[in-house]
Amino acid sequence: DGTTTRRVTLTRKPDQEADKPHVIANLRTQPPGLSGTIVCSAGGNTNSSSPVAGRYDCGPMIPGPGEIRFHVEGYGRGRTVFDVPRSGEIVVDVDVPRGGTIVVPISQDAGAPPILVDASGLAWSSGNGGGGLDASLEDVPQIGRAWVLRDMPPSTYTVTVDGRPRTPVPLASGATAIAY
Repeated sequence: DGTTTRRVTLTRKPDQEADKPHVIANLRTQPPGLSGTIVCSAGGNTNSSSPVAGRYDCGPMIPGPGEIRFHVEGYGRGRTVFDVPRSGEIVVDVDVPRGGTIVVPISQDAGAPPILVDASGLAWSSGNGGGGLDASLEDVPQIGRAWVLRDMPPSTYTVTVDGRPRTPVPLASGATAIAY
């Protein structure tokens, strides 16, 4: 009966050469706990799941460049690139701010979707393991035919269409920006 205090020594299990590093995604939304779709990729391997919220176990990943994308439909998206270590476990934060919409008018039939690069140089239209953007081709009132990219995080974006860059366009949270 009762309780006692006892000091114990713990020894960490050494990493085995065959063990792949383990990656945990810490999905940070405001308000906390919004659920969405996650894509974890490294070394050409990808895993995705939906719906997820909070923390997500990306599982063992191949050492080297890695990427986590998280999209909350109708709210926003986050993307973090990082280096997967040779062994051990890491926690990677993925911030998902309230996003906005980028409209990219086009003058002819659709070619390839636009290339979108944010102010930090991160190319949102590319990505490991098929994590690219879901741009839709739409008829937008008072603009005409355009690519529409929703839930993009606030930043200044450079948009390239058919190899030609357009003037950088700032995007605020909850706003719409038009990339002429």
